[in-house]
Amino acid sequence: MSFPARRMSSVSCFQFSESVDSPMVSLDQALKLLLNAEDLVIADVGAAYGLPWYLQVLDEWATLCLFEPNAARAEELRKAYKKSNRRKKAHVFETALSASGGERVLYETNVPTGSSLLKPGSDALNEFGDPSYFFPIHAHRIQTRRLDDVLNEAGIQQVDFLKLDVQGAEIEVLHGLGDRLRQSTLGVELEVGLPGGYLEQPSMGQVDEFLRSRGFTLFDLRPVRLHRPVHGDRTYYPRKIFGVHENSTSVSKRIWEVDALYFRGAEHLLKTGDRSGLRKLVVLYCAYGFFAEAHYLLTRVMEDHILPSPEVESLRNAVIAWHRHRHYSMKESPRWWTIREVISSWRNRISRLFCRPRSSTWLVNE
Repeated sequence: MSFPARRMSSVSCFQFSESVDSPMVSLDQALKLLLNAEDLVIADVGAAYGLPWYLQVLDEWATLCLFEPNAARAEELRKAYKKSNRRKKAHVFETALSASGGERVLYETNVPTGSSLLKPGSDALNEFGDPSYFFPIHAHRIQTRRLDDVLNEAGIQQVDFLKLDVQGAEIEVLHGLGDRLRQSTLGVELEVGLPGGYLEQPSMGQVDEFLRSRGFTLFDLRPVRLHRPVHGDRTYYPRKIFGVHENSTSVSKRIWEVDALYFRGAEHLLKTGDRSGLRKLVVLYCAYGFFAEAHYLLTRVMEDHILPSPEVESLRNAVIAWHRHRHYSMKESPRWWTIREVISSWRNRISRLFCRPRSSTWLVNE
């Protein structure tokens, strides 16, 4: 996975702050410095279980717009956010979104997270998918709305970041945002099938062209890879045929889908001196672990005299503090990586003595 590795604790063990030149601030202080008085607005479309773990660091600091058409899940979200003592509002919208609104057919799959406005049944699904995930399918008509209309009704002027998980209907939802997508949205995370299990599902090329034409740049891809199933069992081939664990690197998995992460190009924000947009973009970079990009962007802010040098220096230190509090541990230090490389080198030598070398250069070389 190429997004930040998951850590359940907000503070990693064996943390060090000695290498940071300025006094270390807390994570809350870092976020307060970076956002200042800006209202970061995050929309999660397909938010059945709330924000994904890597965005939860922003849960208290952002205005949330959570879209979940499933009535039971929407009510659970309302209860969860009603209990919390939040700095910002959390709006739960029990509605399905589409490009133009109006009545549409919803295809409810056997597993609720597979339901979509697109009909399952692609050639890829028939050949490689897991039928038990999709079938039986119950189709019924529902009312949908445009994202732009829902936000206008709620008095929300802009969406800074969109996280979409709507099973192939992502471009539909983005179309429904109208001009806001091009004018003010700073980032989008969305799922793309390769080719996916739905009929007429947009390809990676179509998604990329759509977002690039609106000023976004691809930052990362997080792939989902799967073994071919036999009667729904994806461990069949590695375990029963080749006698290895299903996650063994000796039997490659096929790619099924990717989560794609796009951010707006920063040059326009720098050219126009958009302090609000730049601060928010730095925060979004950090939420996804792009601390080097955040630090570099702040350097550009200083070089272009958008903010005073002392203020930029405090913001760069806030980026360092965020990384230290959330992600740094002894095993990430250069010294520890040197030790790992030495151990790995000796392990490979011992492995070559007792095991045949892998013949394919495509497979992971451990």
